[in-house]
Order: sequence, then structure tokens, then C-alpha cells
Amino acid sequence: MSSVSDAEMNRDPTLNQLDRTGRSGIEKRYNARLAGTDGGQLYFKNPNGDIVYQLNNKVVNGQNIKLSEVMK
Repeated sequence: MSSVSDAEMNRDPTLNQLDRTGRSGIEKRYNARLAGTDGGQLYFKNPNGDIVYQLNNKVVNGQNIKLSEVMK
């Protein structure tokens, strides 16, 4: 696993600077299954500081894989 490069972020807009990706072997082959989706919250406030709109995205964990299944 290593940090995502600028070139990878340019090719895939879902990646960000904090993401890590598989570079070789099992991690590289199954990176799409292992990687989840980041979550977060975004608040829009009016000039008084009151929240007027809120967006929520839930974290989606990546899938687990069993190496015994992969090695068959």
C-alpha cells in the first residue's frame, strides 16, 4: 500500500491525497474490492451561523477477502 500519486488522482476523480492504494500482488489485484468509500458531512450555514442544509455521506467499508478463496 502506498499513497496515491497526482497522476492517479487525475485519472480517477474519486481518489484524494489521503487515499492509499495497492501497488502489487493481492492488494493491487483486489484493490477495487478492498477499497471502501469515504464518508463525511458538509454543512451550509447562513450568516447567523445556523445550519440551513446538511449533506451526509456514510462510510462504506471495503470487502473482506479470504486468501484461501483467492489462491484456488
